[in-house]
Amino acid sequence: MNKQELLSSIASRAKVSKEQADNVLKFYEEIVLQELEANKEFVLLNLGKFKIAMRAERSGMNPKTKEPIKIPACNVPKFSPSKRLKEMASKVK
Repeated sequence: MNKQELLSSIASRAKVSKEQADNVLKFYEEIVLQELEANKEFVLLNLGKFKIAMRAERSGMNPKTKEPIKIPACNVPKFSPSKRLKEMASKVK
């Protein structure tokens, strides 16, 4: 499903215009990003949890020169699925 299909689905189910659905989706995205920035965590009820985690410095290799390099520590987004999402995924064929 792409964004336009999602907006159509939301609009028809909520009986609102696609423009209104798009605005809600934009506000939701802003809220999620603000929460992640402020609290490093955001829970999507019944779906899972987004969080910002620190990835430690590690060794790597330059693919062109094959020389070893240090990859600096950085923050990365992570997602942990809920029990409900895991159960649903296990039933998909």
